[in-house]
Amino acid sequence: MADNPLADGAHSVSVVQQDAAGNASNPVTASFVIDTHVPAAPTLDAPQSPTANPDVTFTGRGEAGARVSVLDSYSRLLCSAAVAASGAWNCAAPGVADGDYLLTALQATLAGRTSGPSAAISLSVRTLQAPLFDALASPTRNSWRSRCSRRRRARSTRSVRRTPEGSEGCLCISSVLPPSREHAENT
Repeated sequence: MADNPLADGAHSVSVVQQDAAGNASNPVTASFVIDTHVPAAPTLDAPQSPTANPDVTFTGRGEAGARVSVLDSYSRLLCSAAVAASGAWNCAAPGVADGDYLLTALQATLAGRTSGPSAAISLSVRTLQAPLFDALASPTRNSWRSRCSRRRRARSTRSVRRTPEGSEGCLCISSVLPPSREHAENT
């Protein structure tokens, strides 16, 4: 056995078993890779942000053969992909929930050595649209008084009171009218 440690890279070893009489077995060969280097952080390209599309595709560059994972700031995995021989990678994260995200990418070699995080990018997903409402007609003080005045003329009963703030209000009191007259007076 060699005293020198094996260098990074592909290696193979062969083993032969021999008994006391000198009979040897057929050799058994095993191949393995030594990878002690820590990979550099991959790059993570910023996607369009803000976006209304919850299906986001991430791209970047990494070490060929490594596996890149895109994580949010809570270390939740959004997607992962193998890095191609060209060094490019991409992965799709379908159905990203509405919100603001701070994302990083890590890459792991085949031997399981993990890089540090990429530069952080931000992503804002906004799939909810603001509902459209018609503007509400807000009664003003003048329209409220005129409504009381109409009722006063129609029903001939009106009392005026002062509110605690000192503004004038009206209280309309009337008797019950037959349905046909009541409808005509409320319009």
